[in-house]
Amino acid sequence: TAERLSLEHDLRRAIEGEQFELHYQPQIDVQTNRITGMEALIRWNHPTLGMLWPQHFIRVAEEAGLIMAIWEWVFVSSLIQHNAWRQEGLPPIPISVNLSSIQFGDVGLSARVKEIATVVGVPMEHIELELTESALVEDFERAQVTLQQLRTLGIKVAIDDFGTGYSSLSYLRKLPIDKLKLDHTFTADAVESEEGAAIARAIIAMAHSLKLKVVAEGVETQQQID
Repeated sequence: TAERLSLEHDLRRAIEGEQFELHYQPQIDVQTNRITGMEALIRWNHPTLGMLWPQHFIRVAEEAGLIMAIWEWVFVSSLIQHNAWRQEGLPPIPISVNLSSIQFGDVGLSARVKEIATVVGVPMEHIELELTESALVEDFERAQVTLQQLRTLGIKVAIDDFGTGYSSLSYLRKLPIDKLKLDHTFTADAVESEEGAAIARAIIAMAHSLKLKVVAEGVETQQQID
């Protein structure tokens, strides 16, 4: 409990002191080797604990009511970076930002996304939001409404860590989503066993049949690319 309270206190200071930074992970087309998207990943440069990954502090941020402030910083910062890349002459590839279930449940989400994107000056079609399966099934009817609002704005939606949660196939047909992200465990299993490869092939084939794009997480070797 003492450690959690200390972390919460440090988080509040981190927001005020700009201790966060973004790292960007490319999404690469396996046919052309071209970068087709970038995912913004938050890191906390803690003054005494060093560089912390999201799994070390996001849950505390959610419980302490700090997640919206942190997310807005991530969203604004990533869009500003997107603008900088475009001004340097780089192609306007989509920028992806993660959403927690708390953020996705906010009824004002789509309006806030539109407001920030308009102020920063990034076209809606260049924005992609990622959320987990659990965020969708917590309130399916609200999820349908929110996703439709985002779709109307032109924003794309990806399902993160697909296959590790509920994996209800019915929502893939009913919800307006654009992309599935194959969890990194499946990427690793695909080269370690025939069963793992079969699962990866099945998920990819199913997604393509539903006209969804697929991104494989955690690709680090040529075997995994193949």
